[in-house]
Amino acid sequence: MARPSALLRAIGCATLGTTLTACFNHVVQPDYSSIPIVPVAHIEPATRFLTKDRMFTHHAASARGIFKWRIEKNGHHASVIPLIDEDAYDGIEGKDHLLRYKVVSISSTPSPFDKTPRPEAEQFLSLWMKADINPVIAAGNAGNKLCPEERNYDALRRQMVSAYSYADSALFTGAVTPDNAVTCYTSENAPDIVYPTGYKQGFCNAYYMTQREIDDFRATMTTGEKEGTKLQWALIHEVFTAHPDAGKLNCDIRGTSFVSPNVAAHIATLRSRFPMATDQDIRATALLSASQDDLITDPGQDGAYLKQSMVRNARGLRHSTLTGFGIYDPDRHENLLRHLRNNGQHITPTLVRHSGDKNIRFDFQRNARRVSMHVPDSAATLQTIFEFRVTPQTTSPYEIYQNGLPEDVSLISPSGTEVKLLAAWDRPSLADPRGMRLVVSTSAFLGEETKGTWTLILPQMYFGTPEVTDAKLYIWGTTGPALNSLIELKP
Repeated sequence: MARPSALLRAIGCATLGTTLTACFNHVVQPDYSSIPIVPVAHIEPATRFLTKDRMFTHHAASARGIFKWRIEKNGHHASVIPLIDEDAYDGIEGKDHLLRYKVVSISSTPSPFDKTPRPEAEQFLSLWMKADINPVIAAGNAGNKLCPEERNYDALRRQMVSAYSYADSALFTGAVTPDNAVTCYTSENAPDIVYPTGYKQGFCNAYYMTQREIDDFRATMTTGEKEGTKLQWALIHEVFTAHPDAGKLNCDIRGTSFVSPNVAAHIATLRSRFPMATDQDIRATALLSASQDDLITDPGQDGAYLKQSMVRNARGLRHSTLTGFGIYDPDRHENLLRHLRNNGQHITPTLVRHSGDKNIRFDFQRNARRVSMHVPDSAATLQTIFEFRVTPQTTSPYEIYQNGLPEDVSLISPSGTEVKLLAAWDRPSLADPRGMRLVVSTSAFLGEETKGTWTLILPQMYFGTPEVTDAKLYIWGTTGPALNSLIELKP
């Protein structure tokens, strides 16, 4: 007698119009072409065409191409993915991108040289309350401690505050190889999940511009007030020679830029198949689909460090500054969304704010400043955002950038889970009497109780520990049963 699961699968294969053998052996991809894709876009300046070694590329077009390619690999029809030719961070809160789309991919990180003032937290939080979108963002290529020779300490230190620092539904993506090894280039800045690039899963294109394309591009490109970057426009009139692989098919371009559109396409297809799912449903199930179990390190990498980077939170979920919750699994993601749908559940968000009483003192045992805040509200944590302002012990902008602010801080939950995190900086302004704004934002405490005392540990710096002038805590949480039911399904 056939097992019920086999019968159900046979019915599903028949519905798809394929042979049972082909369907059961995964030879035929289910045809979802009749299901329209939710509104999606890729946000990146199209003028991001220069590599650090001054080679012209089709960077933005390649990321957008991966987005479309993966959607079609997943069985859906995809028209041309809109490319929003803008900075993904500067002024995004004043545009309607986050309200118009359901999924966007972002293949850039905030520029540390952009001195545009960022709005206050409440403006960002208000934006996310209105939005029903999943931004999928590249974590960056600044390296990690698995491969110290490839770690760019300066780039890692200069994490910048943006609208996404306060987001309730964003997913930051790091990179692994197809055999589940953590890449040396992926930034150790606590991404939410890791996944291979589109190139590592079969995408190929002519990544480098040909000499004719370069010459035509340089001859016809004009500068606008907001276009390009200073570096690119300063170099645009220099003589450039095409990359040796120009005009050839490239199937192995590395970078987290090509992970985010790959994951975004999975998210887009799932939002299309589960149209009632909210951005919070999508994000929570994406995080819980991930696993650290199959992660490996390559020869020459520090495998012990990967294990040391893991923290198990009070709900039993493992999180790492290298890999987040681990390798994203789109099939398991779909199963978790199906569980929510079948049970009529949603992850309903609530925002817990605390800006009142705080205890700020020097911890002589840890040689650090300790900032503690008690939260009276009870919820299950989705995203924790600790914003604090400091006055550095130096007034030199150079010294502030190099040694005046912490590279990382520790955040301790009421349950006792301690996570070390990179702190994002606001644009330095010594004229602000409130001090300079820093933010740590993490999903590491997923599912933990919000009620109780949260503590930030600010380590001693080269110029002394900065004075903490203010602190605020924002926690995106949920009070319904849905998150707990999903966590209980975790293997």
